[in-house]
Amino acid sequence: MLKRLAGHGRRRYPGLLAGDPELESVLVRFRQLKRSLMQMASERDQLEADINKSREHDEVLLGVVAALVTDDASPGGRFARRHPTNVGDLFAHFLDGQAATLRRRIYATPEEHAALRADLERTGGSTQTLHAAGLGPDEKGRLEALSKMVEDLPVEGGGAKAAARPGRRR
Repeated sequence: MLKRLAGHGRRRYPGLLAGDPELESVLVRFRQLKRSLMQMASERDQLEADINKSREHDEVLLGVVAALVTDDASPGGRFARRHPTNVGDLFAHFLDGQAATLRRRIYATPEEHAALRADLERTGGSTQTLHAAGLGPDEKGRLEALSKMVEDLPVEGGGAKAAARPGRRR
């Protein structure tokens, strides 16, 4: 556009570009504005590149946080391949997977039962942290359902509790 304007100026105002002393200050100011415009365009392009780099960095960080929260920090893990758009969605998917795993369990040893409770407490802390940070919804309902599933899971050698669970295979 500047080239076109300069070409138009040469044809229309030959005295301006030929060194007319009365218009020399206008020409100097025009050159200053042209340099400023070019510098601003360059700065804008650099800022856009920085913003894109920052967005990519944020996406990587959210993926890492999601992998850590869901205990799937391996680069080739099943969650890493999904390329989550939202940590909250990924965490909800993780909780659904935990529920499906618990439904498939027939019983647990006392050590496994204690480990499941500890995992559930840690998961509760993670969901509170994600919710407080605004990265996901409050998952209290899902956590309560998981807690009930853990408590209802027969403990090996639990006797009456194991017999009271209808619909489970032994």
